[in-house]
Amino acid sequence: MALETIVVNDENQYDIFIIGAGPSGLSAAIYSARSGLKTCFIDKSTPGGKIVGLKNITNFPGFKNISGTELSTNLYTQAIAAGSKYIYGTVVNVVEKLGYLAVYSDDGNTWFSKSVIVCTGTENKKMEIPGESQYKDIGISYCATCDGHLTHNKMTIVIGDNDEAVSSAIYLSTLSKNITLVFEKDKIEGKISLKDLKNKGITVLLNKTPVEVFGDTYNLKGLKIRDKSNSSIEEIKADFIFVFYGYVASTDFLKDFPIMKNGVISINSDKSTKIKGLFAAGDVSKNENRQIITAVNDGAIAAMSAIAFVEKK
Repeated sequence: MALETIVVNDENQYDIFIIGAGPSGLSAAIYSARSGLKTCFIDKSTPGGKIVGLKNITNFPGFKNISGTELSTNLYTQAIAAGSKYIYGTVVNVVEKLGYLAVYSDDGNTWFSKSVIVCTGTENKKMEIPGESQYKDIGISYCATCDGHLTHNKMTIVIGDNDEAVSSAIYLSTLSKNITLVFEKDKIEGKISLKDLKNKGITVLLNKTPVEVFGDTYNLKGLKIRDKSNSSIEEIKADFIFVFYGYVASTDFLKDFPIMKNGVISINSDKSTKIKGLFAAGDVSKNENRQIITAVNDGAIAAMSAIAFVEKK
């Protein structure tokens, strides 16, 4: 193993290093930079996170209606104007080193920070079946509001095991007249009944699990499903498949820190973790109330806590 030689200098040292540039990360960047502390935020994709793909946001205070792209741009511009630096990259590890929290990226860069705020959000759980990765983004989607407009007059499957799958099937039924809901459980629970779904023209298949996505070189053609009661297999033709199995926190880079609980980062009320200088905000740290406004709120609280930590340190 090669000897690691690292020197902390003005170029790679920060007071507050924010991982993730969704609403919580950008909010944290605004508050951190405005305090006068040296701040940066890093993300592996377009700043804004999941909200970038939203066409109409009607529940964010101050805006009767705003697109996700516009809101993301506003937050990003404000963070940069406040003095925060944006870094494009993928974080692969965070460790305690030389009195700092060292942040490593996949392209070999290393940064040192007095504090780190994790705002990486969540990733959609996958079906984990053959064909899923092949047809991702060319037929398979994990966001009905992002890609629903593509389903007009197309055969569409919605698959999952939760309320999001049910509500997404209803939403997509307003765009397409050929919706099949493949549901893992043997009954529909919650406010929406099986009768409600059928009245909206949605075909419902209960107690089924996906087996394989199939198609040709360029086009998705359908889904093979297995009946969980008798293991029989059937094929359903489809042009689009929307997958809803919930979310998993994006925290692989925190493998050296045992701070996870119930699938999310365990935090205190001030957004701190049990690792000194490490904070978390937004969806990555909670299982409920995943809204843009709550993410922004979390980011502000985490930033103020990080600021206090750094100033005390």
